[in-house]
Amino acid sequence: MSQLTNVDSSYIKFIVQYYKENRFYPSYDEIKDGLGVKSKRTVFSHMQKLEDNGVIVRKAPCSPIYRILNMEMMLKEGGIHE
Repeated sequence: MSQLTNVDSSYIKFIVQYYKENRFYPSYDEIKDGLGVKSKRTVFSHMQKLEDNGVIVRKAPCSPIYRILNMEMMLKEGGIHE
């Protein structure tokens, strides 16, 4: 398990905020556009790191369908803190 970076935190914050507003998780394309990332592959790499760190869990290996673990706690606390 590696340390989460500010970039990782920005992904988590974006996903939590998107979920709060829409009540479902953003797609990789929506994350890419929302964070101004140039490549969907970059989003995939960061999501893989979040999975490796136990922040998200995917429906199947390499699946774009995921959920954040402890989402209820993040919604109560307003997302990840800096």
